[in-house]
Amino acid sequence: VEARRLEVASLGLELKVSGKVRNASSPKAELKVEVAAGGSKFVDAEAALSEIVLGPALKARLDVKARWPVFDAKPLEALGAPAGLQVPAGSLDARVRLDGDAVSLAPARVIVGSNDVQVEGRIEGAGSRSPELDLLFKCRSFVLEELARMTPRTRELAVTGRGLFALAVKGRLPKPVLAGKLEFKGLGATVRGLKAEGLGGTV
Repeated sequence: VEARRLEVASLGLELKVSGKVRNASSPKAELKVEVAAGGSKFVDAEAALSEIVLGPALKARLDVKARWPVFDAKPLEALGAPAGLQVPAGSLDARVRLDGDAVSLAPARVIVGSNDVQVEGRIEGAGSRSPELDLLFKCRSFVLEELARMTPRTRELAVTGRGLFALAVKGRLPKPVLAGKLEFKGLGATVRGLKAEGLGGTV
């Protein structure tokens, strides 16, 4: 089964979707999505759903890739995005495995400008009120100046600083055990006319 192209326009956004499903005995679904506003594309994504086993406990693998350039998110304000939001160029690469009520990430990585974060691990009982987590978050780099420029409110704070961190989350919600390390330098901000700058250290 193949859907060559489906186009939808609403709230100032233009959505273009194409995809196909093949191999009925072991189905695999592939989907491509483009999101544009005012004729300018700002999200280009691909998703593939494979290794599907239907039954009481669904099993499947989902691979997602997305890319976007620097864009002004004004068209998204109608969907609840903050006014004046500006998003740096970035990407998302993720592989998710579903096995009944267990979810595995191997890994999921998001890059926004110079900020690079990934998460990997497993969630047991994902549909329950108290799932058990075994996750590791790794931030190869964060640059607060870039993140602060995304909204008017955070721009006023003149936040500075950069660093990296690793955080392990293990145990059942709502009280998992947290362990990790944070390194930062050049941390600063201006709040109500008071300015702090040049902070650094390891936690």
